[in-house]
Formats: sequence, C-alpha cells, structure tokens
Amino acid sequence: MPITGDVADPEVRVLGAVRRQFSGDAFRWDLRRVAAGAAWGLDVTCDLVGERDESVGVLLRGLTTQMRQQGMIPVTVDRFH
Repeated sequence: MPITGDVADPEVRVLGAVRRQFSGDAFRWDLRRVAAGAAWGLDVTCDLVGERDESVGVLLRGLTTQMRQQGMIPVTVDRFH
C-alpha cells in the first residue's frame, strides 16, 4: 500500500488507500490512525455483486498476514452482512 499521507502530521487520519476490482466485486481498504495515533486501523469495504463471499476471507487473511509482517498486531476483525 503506498503511503499517501504525512505520517509525521498528527492531523492526517488516512495514510493510505487501495481499491481493487475482481470479477465485478469491489474491494477497498484504508490505513488510518485511531485515537490520535495510539493505534492503527485497517478499514476494509467489500461490495459483492453475487452471493459468493469466499474472496472476502481470502482478502482478510492476506491483509492480516501483511499487517503482522509489518509488526502490527491485529486485535479484532468485524464482519457485517
């Protein structure tokens, strides 16, 4: 994910954003600061065109692995239908 925001500026909330489309499904994730930089959040949005949602699990596992490789500790994953 390319970092587009200034990490040194505490007023910048979203530090990077990615958008992808696969087979008509749209995926977006944003890296943002939480609690004035005390933590980081990865907001993931998935707009699915059909009933199948297997790609969401694959995406979440991949993003969680990448966050761990960067030294971040995933604490919660919320899924809404």
